[in-house]
Amino acid sequence: MSHQGLLAASDYFQNQFKTNEALQRVIALEGRTIFPTSRKWCSVHNCVHVGSNPYISLSKDAGAVYRCPSEDGACLEPVPWLQLPESIRDIHEA
Repeated sequence: MSHQGLLAASDYFQNQFKTNEALQRVIALEGRTIFPTSRKWCSVHNCVHVGSNPYISLSKDAGAVYRCPSEDGACLEPVPWLQLPESIRDIHEA
């Protein structure tokens, strides 16, 4: 993942999910890409988590989803795959 790719993803997701997060890394899993956050602030519940950080999950099936690490598995409204900018879809397909 290039530095430019992370900057583009950070800019897009900051606007889309109303976060202040500068993404630092990407975790590629089979069928999905994870952008872990470095801050414990959760935009879903508007609180700070003590344990795990929220994360952004990217897949062709679900699109982009900002997920809360809480037990309820809450998330913000997903962005469908085809509505994502091509630069974001390319990150998943790389």
